Amino acid sequence: MAPQENLIHIGDVNVTTSVKGNSGKVKGVAVVTILDNNNNPVEDAKVSGYWSGEASDTFSNQKTENAGTVMVYSNEVKYTGTALTFTFYVNDVTHDSYTWDGNTVPWMVAYP
Repeated sequence: MAPQENLIHIGDVNVTTSVKGNSGKVKGVAVVTILDNNNNPVEDAKVSGYWSGEASDTFSNQKTENAGTVMVYSNEVKYTGTALTFTFYVNDVTHDSYTWDGNTVPWMVAYP
């Protein structure tokens, strides 16, 4: 395992939904923040994972920006009047200089 000072972790995940105009198409939107062991943002971390529930997308190697954040979208789903649930999972974070601590939980949002 990497020395404690070389660990990174998921600092925050904010999951919301976005509606495409009047089309009734909804997608999940997740903003992931990756931090180092001192809670500083980590640029160039690559985040991978998947969406489940109404969405069924995978994503890989989505790179964080200088604030340590990356935005990840699910596929669009047609809203037909029944509540939609989007669940977001991170299953890997990589970086050239750090090792991910491996801690993760699913994040969920419902529409409407």
